[in-house]
Amino acid sequence: MRKHLRLFCMLLTFSLFAGALVACGSDDTSAPEGNTVPATEFTVGGDFVIVLPASPTEGEVQAAADLSAALNQMGVTLSTANGSTEGKNEILVGKTSRTASQEALNGLAGGDFTVKVAGDANNGYKIVLAAIDDDGVAFAADYMIRTCLTGETAGTVSVSLAHTYRRGDVSIAGTPLSQYTLVYAKEGVGGDKDVEAAKYADTAAVFADQVEKTTGVRLNVVADGGTLPEGKVIHFGNTSSRSDNSVYSSKLIGNIRAYAVRFVQGGDIALAGGNACSALAAGEAFLSAIRAADREITDDLALAGEKELIRVACVGDSITYGTNSTDPSMQSYPVYLQRMLGYGYYVEKYGAPSHSLIETDTPSFLKHDYFQKSVAGDPDVVIVMLGTNDCRTQKWEDSAYKDWSDPARKEAFLSSGQKLIDAYRAANADVQIIFATCPTVPQDAWLGTDWTARIRRYGNPAIKQLAQANGCFVIDVFSYSEDHPEMFEGGDGLHPQNEQYEILAEGIYDMVKDMIKKP
Repeated sequence: MRKHLRLFCMLLTFSLFAGALVACGSDDTSAPEGNTVPATEFTVGGDFVIVLPASPTEGEVQAAADLSAALNQMGVTLSTANGSTEGKNEILVGKTSRTASQEALNGLAGGDFTVKVAGDANNGYKIVLAAIDDDGVAFAADYMIRTCLTGETAGTVSVSLAHTYRRGDVSIAGTPLSQYTLVYAKEGVGGDKDVEAAKYADTAAVFADQVEKTTGVRLNVVADGGTLPEGKVIHFGNTSSRSDNSVYSSKLIGNIRAYAVRFVQGGDIALAGGNACSALAAGEAFLSAIRAADREITDDLALAGEKELIRVACVGDSITYGTNSTDPSMQSYPVYLQRMLGYGYYVEKYGAPSHSLIETDTPSFLKHDYFQKSVAGDPDVVIVMLGTNDCRTQKWEDSAYKDWSDPARKEAFLSSGQKLIDAYRAANADVQIIFATCPTVPQDAWLGTDWTARIRRYGNPAIKQLAQANGCFVIDVFSYSEDHPEMFEGGDGLHPQNEQYEILAEGIYDMVKDMIKKP
């Protein structure tokens, strides 16, 4: 009996051992029933809520909006709450009252941030974005978006996510960032050589401010003068040094939205883009890499991408060009409008002094090279301010203007305007066309005419009729200019002067900011 019992036990032991071998060698890696394997990652889905402090700062609200927009692109729509009622799965933005937020804030100073995961699958996850000030909150949101909400695994978050960034000087392949000089270009690349210098000066200044907020380092910023300063250089745009030319591939030259970040000759850094706005996008990507790497950048850094830009074409005559300013490339309404809209927009200026809209007039915008260039640029938005010259009464040497009392004059204006609209819509079916009424001519005595009266009686009604017939927006620059005579003070009676173009830009910005397409 004992012999049989020993044999049974041996067979049972062998059976269990063999079963274990089969289990280890099989493809079935599921845990035994009753046991759980801790999750290593989770997906941000619709069961999450974005939580803000009870009295959020402007930066915290913006960070939450940026996160929400990134999630929307993934097809996930989240609600935002002030944190009064705690949910299971939450994204905590800023100085919320949750324990996880308060713990993460310990030891942080201005500009520092922490992004981490607290909790677990059973009790719920808390994605914590903690920072003392609005700059840090913005950096935390950027880190979260770039790390977890974009790319092939968008929305997948590791439960071990824990990144703390503390502001301080950065090592760039062994050289402190503080030893670099920022040199910005004064022209575009490829067919964009005539880009206003203002764009590069402005975007370089914005980038320098971002560097200081991120690292505490204030870079020395200089315009490209053909000779590089001593020491390490950050090339902002295509500088004349030519040391960064290899970065400018056909993709960058042919695409205003493309950018790249590369190390180039002598350990310099190229922030490359087809225009100033995309060069700024390269700078933003560079700073994101600094924050992700915790202030240690190696010489194998290579970044590339595309900036979401709304391309705005400002089409018009001398008032769009900036006539009567000391430097139209730096002082014109499109230059100021670019600053007001921000660098999610790329504002281009196509101002042809003395030109009419009517095709049979001499000169006519429809026959100007700017018309074809602006159409070829495939703009997302076109702001048209033409008609002032169509309404002047003086005959110029080569002109043959007809009186607006003849109905044919109005018909010519409408048909020419229709040709302009059709051309932009053929290039981009989704283009948004905004017509501006003509401004006043406050000093008619300068010309001895009734120019303003003709604009009021003939030109502006025709502009409104053209816009209405084509479903285009109209902004009333005429009334704005009447209400702001200071726009022309000290000028020539027709054009603003220097920074007075900013007054015109402010009016146009206020009228378009709620209707214009968003990046």
